[in-house]
Amino acid sequence: MKRKKDSGRILFGVCCAGYIIFMLVILYVKPFEGLSYTITEVQRKGYWETVRSHTDFQLFESIFPLVNYVFFILLFIPAGILLPFYSKKYRRLLPFFLTSLLLVLFVGISRLLSLLGYFIADEILMNLLGCLYGWLIFKIFYGILRLYLKKK
Repeated sequence: MKRKKDSGRILFGVCCAGYIIFMLVILYVKPFEGLSYTITEVQRKGYWETVRSHTDFQLFESIFPLVNYVFFILLFIPAGILLPFYSKKYRRLLPFFLTSLLLVLFVGISRLLSLLGYFIADEILMNLLGCLYGWLIFKIFYGILRLYLKKK
């Protein structure tokens, strides 16, 4: 029995590490391609004016096509699935929602302050929605698994 638990923890660790590496590449390494433009913008406008120009708090009025909204949702679904696996307290909606909100805000603010991305309300909302979809997927499959194991 102990060996089965250890293999589950190893699999969970590998999934988490893979997801974190994927997120770092997508959110922080990939944006380095446009960094020369951002550096020029900072030299021209100044740091805080550039930060201000990289924010948009108007919902659903951004220039993003629908594909980007779907991408923002899909990007955070694994976080919504992995958090409840990490701790039982995240299987309840309120602790999960608050932690997801902090995670999404941390990612958005860190990308903004490092000038590797934008802080856009639509993106934050879609990322949070992705976390919630992942949580729902977890709850559905966890419920099915519990029913299956109860029958045995």
